[in-house]
Amino acid sequence: MNTFGKACVFSLVCFVLLIFSLGCTVENKPADEPEETKEDTTITREVSETFIAKVNPRSLVVESMVISSDSRRIAFVTRAREKFKVVLDGKILGTYDDAFSLTFSPDSKRFAFMVRIGEKRYVIVDGEKEKGYDFLISGSPIFSPDSERIAYAAVENEKVFLVINGKEKKEYYIAEPGIPIFSPDSRHVAYVALDEEENPFVVLNGEAGEKYEGILENILFFSLDGKRTAYAAIDGDKTFYVVDGEEKEGYDFLVPGGSIFSPDSRRTAYGAMLNGKEFVVLDGKEGKKYDMIMRGTPIFSPDSKRIVYAARIDSESFAVVDGKEGSKYDSILDASMRLSPDGKRLAYAAVEGDKCFLVINGKEHEEYDLISYIVFSPDSTRIAYAAMQGGKWFAVVDGKKSKEYDEVYSITFSPDSKHTAYAAQRGHYGNVVVDGDEGRWYYSIVGAKGGNIIFDAPDRLHYIAIKGTEIYLIEETIKQPTKPE
Repeated sequence: MNTFGKACVFSLVCFVLLIFSLGCTVENKPADEPEETKEDTTITREVSETFIAKVNPRSLVVESMVISSDSRRIAFVTRAREKFKVVLDGKILGTYDDAFSLTFSPDSKRFAFMVRIGEKRYVIVDGEKEKGYDFLISGSPIFSPDSERIAYAAVENEKVFLVINGKEKKEYYIAEPGIPIFSPDSRHVAYVALDEEENPFVVLNGEAGEKYEGILENILFFSLDGKRTAYAAIDGDKTFYVVDGEEKEGYDFLVPGGSIFSPDSRRTAYGAMLNGKEFVVLDGKEGKKYDMIMRGTPIFSPDSKRIVYAARIDSESFAVVDGKEGSKYDSILDASMRLSPDGKRLAYAAVEGDKCFLVINGKEHEEYDLISYIVFSPDSTRIAYAAMQGGKWFAVVDGKKSKEYDEVYSITFSPDSKHTAYAAQRGHYGNVVVDGDEGRWYYSIVGAKGGNIIFDAPDRLHYIAIKGTEIYLIEETIKQPTKPE
């Protein structure tokens, strides 16, 4: 079981089930909601609620719901007899034979989705319908990081086109390309295609690369400066990275999920296996051999100078920091390793027996049944995480445990690192806790499908919440008490 991968999020599926259990005519302020309780906090909160949309749970297509990256907009699909309606911020955009792949741009200002009208499929971008095709490849459309370009893969007469901003690029006789990927600077686009004999190759800015027996799924990367590319290919019995067009050393297996390019785009690191042993390849040099390298590692520090990963020998797991092995444990939870923004602190969740605890720079902290959502503050001096004990969840901020809840998620710090906020669920109701202060209770704080608690300034935050069958944008201002003269 991947324990760390268990997300502590009150899902939108549960929201729909909750509405059904309470009846679809619930009041916006239920009489049995938990009372707001105050700890000894030093803040007050000014709250405003802005209505966004009303949801009928009987017609909602739950899996269609998406929230913009700024957590201010929401879109979803509803069923209308045998048709489907697309709803954006409470407004119906149209009715179609089918509607899917709803997508906001990274800047949250643009919106696109796919529809079927009769036998043709279309992409609708900012309300404008583009050319119809026989099929549209799932997983797209994809906006570029600067939100200026949008790409998707379309099929017409058994030929597949990459379409960027409405213009068709080179066609290939292929079954299905990989999802288009933009570089971080938005200048380049790449995807995996197949030739007529189904040999895969990478297409970069319209130019086809070398063909291989196989290219591993979801292992196609740009460096952060957008100037370098890497992908994993297979030829014969060996798997290898192709970095900037150059084939690297072949191995039996490549460990998925870890770094390939450093933040400064100059270095490379990845896990590999050869003859039953796994190791990290750093800048082309193989490191010490272990029984296993933890998936999702290695990780570069933000300044690209340090490299950390988790390894295993026999029944013991441990962190490896710049080649130095740490204390041995029964296991280290998958995806739990975190480096602070300044690169000086390493935290991860370790397991001994039936207990789990946080380890920060080698120091072990309090034991719990499970730990998740490890977050450093922007200034690297503070840390918060969610912990479970006896079936209940807590937020642990700088070692101090909160009240108990059924769920704790979306933990975040303010930009100046002075405030913490997280979503908490108790029974049928949720709220956002700021510096230990429980705010208003709602049916749910939306922490799924892209929703987050976002600080707009050191003393201002917002999030999306559900009251009955209505969705609201909640905006708060944190007020410090005035000291008596």
